[in-house]
Amino acid sequence: MYYGKALPELRGAGPIQAAIRQGLTETGVTLMRVVQALDAGPVILQKETEIFDDETFGELQMRLAELGALTLVEALTLISLGKVKEKPQDDSRATYAPKVTRDSSRIDWGQSALEISRLIRASDPKPGAFTKTPKGDVKLFGPKVMDGIKGEPGEVLKIMGELVIACGIDALRIAEVQPSGKKRMSAHEWALGRGPTVGDRWGV
Repeated sequence: MYYGKALPELRGAGPIQAAIRQGLTETGVTLMRVVQALDAGPVILQKETEIFDDETFGELQMRLAELGALTLVEALTLISLGKVKEKPQDDSRATYAPKVTRDSSRIDWGQSALEISRLIRASDPKPGAFTKTPKGDVKLFGPKVMDGIKGEPGEVLKIMGELVIACGIDALRIAEVQPSGKKRMSAHEWALGRGPTVGDRWGV
């Protein structure tokens, strides 16, 4: 069973995360016959599902696991009735989704708020998209794009009530954070403690 964009697209170790980062609106599961080449076996059955705008990797992974179980039951029934016809994959359409690492989850504030938002959702809950701050590395969760708000990329624009960070285009509101060595908490809770200061520059 393969969880991610319908094969042959996004073969590899991180198809669910890649689908979110690329801003795809659909993903799915594929039941295929295993061959030596990576995720290249003929397709037995595929099912697709929508990716919601604010969905995280963890949430989508859970939904795909449930869809995968239903797909497997359906495929076994079809096989028992002799109604399955394997479909070869079109290798010319194949793309690759590499394994998600800590380094690939580092935030580049020069990117647009939309791109960074997708990275944060694709890295939630693990490994967690993170940024360097004057208080040390911090993981960010629960992003919301704030259109039309400008500032220097990585600049902390607001901390009270909500945490807003400027990006290359627009800005992001962050709902939750996880400072290094601490538990995940609301951005408001962090700001009330020894958190960020307006005017801080992150990622530098």
